[in-house]
Amino acid sequence: MKSLTYSTQQEEKIEIPIPGTKLHINGILRGSWDQPLIILMHGLPSSNRSLLPFLGAKLLSESGFATLRLNMYDHEAGTRDMVDCLLQTHADDFDVVVEYVRKKNSPKIMAAGHSYGGLTILRSKAKLDAAVLWDSSHFECSKEFDDERDKTERPVVVEEEGIVAYLSGQGYLDSIPMVEERRKLMQILEEELAQKDYPLLFIAAGNGALLPYLQRYMTVANDPKELVIVESASHTLDDTDEILFKTFDNTIKWFEQYTGAK
Repeated sequence: MKSLTYSTQQEEKIEIPIPGTKLHINGILRGSWDQPLIILMHGLPSSNRSLLPFLGAKLLSESGFATLRLNMYDHEAGTRDMVDCLLQTHADDFDVVVEYVRKKNSPKIMAAGHSYGGLTILRSKAKLDAAVLWDSSHFECSKEFDDERDKTERPVVVEEEGIVAYLSGQGYLDSIPMVEERRKLMQILEEELAQKDYPLLFIAAGNGALLPYLQRYMTVANDPKELVIVESASHTLDDTDEILFKTFDNTIKWFEQYTGAK
């Protein structure tokens, strides 16, 4: 990939109902259901307008893929609020999305997720044709931050909302139930990864804190699998054009290899 270029293409807003609730998940479809489709997952906190899913949708479409970039929570009526979400919530909702796409008869269903979005894919029970995890989170890394924060910070109480949460360094609320979930699921997730039977590409930020944990993911995952380390990259993988080129070039090649989109 010598340049990041893409053509103008119409996108469609999709509302996916969550069974047993009055809620829905917002997504943006680029392309059509009859193409190989990649579900794009943002990190925490973020949205489908963050750089990796936003730009990824456009570049993947140039290689013959349709994309569905999701918002796992939103500001609109009828959508989830971030402080009410656990990783398990995201994973269950991701399974709902996969079933929705399956009913559209897409020939291939794949996924790419950044950070907590990658962790959501790992927690999901959905059967995929391939997946790419962009510097996926790992709970032991989170535990180091949680333990340090316990020494120096106290939870914030938002009385009118009934919220008890940590105020993170990035300015968002990290709910106490989510912190407790991280500690409970730490070992379970690697056991679940060992049961995945579809191709997995791990893309790691060379300057990020997660590389040692992604290397552990590699020892647990089944073949086919691959680890690509993007040197000099931070967790967001958007530091330079060269870093973005390597991230998306490897992502596209992985999906082409296992789906034959071109």
